[in-house]
Order: sequence, then structure tokens, then C-alpha cells
Amino acid sequence: MTATRVMRLPRPGRHQLPILLSDARFKVVVAGRRFGKTLLGLLAATIGHGPRQRPFAGAIQGGNVWWVAPSYGIASKIWRDLKAAVRGWPDLAKNEVEHRIEFPAGGSITVKSAHDPDALRGEGLDGLVIDEAAFCPEAAWTLALRPALADRQGWAIFISTPAGTNWFHELFKKGGTENGWRSWQRPTSDNPTVPASELVAARTSLGSFAFAREFEAQFVTAAGSGLFRRESIQFYDLTDLPRAPLVRFATADLAVSTKTWADYTALVHLGRAQDGRLFVLDVFRERVDGAELVPTLAALLARWGAGRLVIEAGGPLSAVNAQARAHGLPVIELSTGNRDKVTRATPLAGAIEAGRVLFPRSAPWLETVLGELYAFPDPSAHDDVVDALALGVAAAPPFQTPAPTRRRTTSPTSRPIRTRY
Repeated sequence: MTATRVMRLPRPGRHQLPILLSDARFKVVVAGRRFGKTLLGLLAATIGHGPRQRPFAGAIQGGNVWWVAPSYGIASKIWRDLKAAVRGWPDLAKNEVEHRIEFPAGGSITVKSAHDPDALRGEGLDGLVIDEAAFCPEAAWTLALRPALADRQGWAIFISTPAGTNWFHELFKKGGTENGWRSWQRPTSDNPTVPASELVAARTSLGSFAFAREFEAQFVTAAGSGLFRRESIQFYDLTDLPRAPLVRFATADLAVSTKTWADYTALVHLGRAQDGRLFVLDVFRERVDGAELVPTLAALLARWGAGRLVIEAGGPLSAVNAQARAHGLPVIELSTGNRDKVTRATPLAGAIEAGRVLFPRSAPWLETVLGELYAFPDPSAHDDVVDALALGVAAAPPFQTPAPTRRRTTSPTSRPIRTRY
């Protein structure tokens, strides 16, 4: 008698079933954070997907499936999650070097990184999951992965949060207009396991632009949606300042040229209240010669009474940071993780929209600063004060009341399902 092997898999939620059961060969899923994108990829790669009458094969049916991510870091996380999901399954061979799991029927799942599209060429595939596809290079799909599906008529699922209107947006538009393609746009709120209070907190923390992209799965662009909106700016009078002393510090975006086309050196004097609000107290925005930069910083800190100076760590001006520290300035270097300007400025936009960053109702520099905010991220406009303000929000996050501890419960969608091969 032939032995039957039973494997347990997480059960998909109702919001995921229409995607898994669709008969489309190419599925484009634009989804918010915590929608369950990883579970979709896991189920499709292992047991396949599509209607029961004509399913698309996964690894347990003998399919050669790749799971592709935009970077080594994300691919490594997917590999760890995949191994955890199949832990305890019988007769599986794992190759740690090639990030591949082989199944008894001859199928396999291999986790790949798309950072080098040329490295994805050559192998015929039965199925493909492209995770965070919007952040993968277009050439990975057009030049390497799409041809790999041709000889076996393989399927592909693209799963991602949006990243503007790039090539992933063009794929999304294929759904409903080209044979074999289907698209879905699903917000995080479709997932019943995510409480509404979590979404409210995320909107407050991120602001409307980042929330629309990350949780509502909307194809928004910073230039088109207005990262900093006029109606979000809140002002204060001197009588609005709290009675308790503010924690005063300064942030700086440095430049070392006095040429008319050069960037400005921008210093922002901030006061943090006990409730976490940041009051913009003063702004310096001038072009400063390299030899005068550290003395200028020292004079401003002394005049403002700022106890710390927050500067971006590393970069071409790291030597200036060292000179400032050697001069006795209270320097704190903050790493920005090589993130792009919009990503770095998004928490600032959220803080302004939530009323956690306030500007004086009247100041000689106010019009210039607001002009930078409203123009951002126009590449032809200066953004030096924006960068300095973003450092301030990153260095002094708002105080938060701890959430009450709740008893952990098991979601009905977390019950396992069984599959046999």
C-alpha cells in the first residue's frame, strides 16, 4: 500500500481566496502591509493555485518554482520564512547555499534575489512568485524571468506594495485588458486579523501620503500627492509654548560651498516638549565656506543654547563631523541608512500632519522654509531645511503611551489546512 504524506499549511483568509482560485496565468496583487502577501506566495509556490479543474502546479506537484525578491536581505528573510513554514514536512531536501527546497515529486522552490537580472537567466520555470515586485528592476522580468516561463507555459504572481507609477504599475494595468492577466488592489483593512486601531495608529504615525501607499495600496507619487500640504502645517504663538522647559537641540544639513548654485548649510533649532511635540524655534540657511563651517556651528549652538547637534553620519562631510567633535561641539551622528530623500522625509510629513511639528506664526525665515516644504521633492528646488527637519524627527521621536496588554488569541484563518502528495 502506498504511504500518504500529510503536510500542514496555514489556511488562507477569505480576502485571499479569490486571488488563489482565479484562473489567470499572470496575477498582479497590489496590497497593503500585513495583507498576507507572504502567505499568498507560500501557498502558490507549494501547492499551486487556480481553479480545481485546471490548477497551476506548485512544487509538490513537481513544478520548478522560483520565489524572487528585490534584494539579498529580503530574499534571506523569505528563505527563513519558507523553511519555518515547511519545518516538519517529511522527505524534503534543503540546499542552504542555493536557497532551494526539493520535494519528493521532483518539484522545488528556489529563493532568488533580483539585484542582478543577468543572474536570473537560463532555467525553465513552471511557476514564479515575484515578491515586492515594484522594487525589483524591470529587466529582471522582461529580460530574464519572462523568457524562463515560455517553454513550460509557466505562471507568475507579482505581489507588492506600490512604489509610484513604475513598471509594476504598467503590469497592474494589464489586468482585465490582456488575456491571461488579472489584477487586484487590496488594502490592509481587507485582512480581518489587523485591528482597526492599528490602522488608525499607522495613519497618525505615517501621514496620509505614506499611509495611502503602504496600507491602502495606492499608486501615489510624492510630487503628485503633495508630501507636505499647506493645510497640514500648524503654527504656534509664544503664548502657546509649554510652561515646562523644552529640551533644546539642533539638527544640521551641511554644505561647504559659497557658490550661487551650491546647496545651503541648514541648521534648525528645535525644542521638544514633554508630550513629544517639536517646536521649530529658529532656522539658519546660508551658504558657508568650508573653513568657516565649524565656527558657524559653534556660534549658533551657543546663541541658541542647544544641548545637542544632530548631523547625518558618514557621507562626504564625515570629516566635518569629526572636526566639530574635536572642537568640543556636542555632536550626535545619526545614520540615515542610505535611504532616498522621500523615504527619509516621510516620517517628517507624518509628524507635521499629526500636529507634532509646529512652526512659529511669524519669523523672518518662515516663508523660505515653507517654500522648501511645499516644493519637495522637486529636484530643481532646494531641500536643505527639509533634510534638517527630517533629522530632527528621526532623532526625537514622539513619546508614546504604551498600548494595553491584550490576551493573545488565535485567528480563525490561522488554522492549518492539510494537503497530500
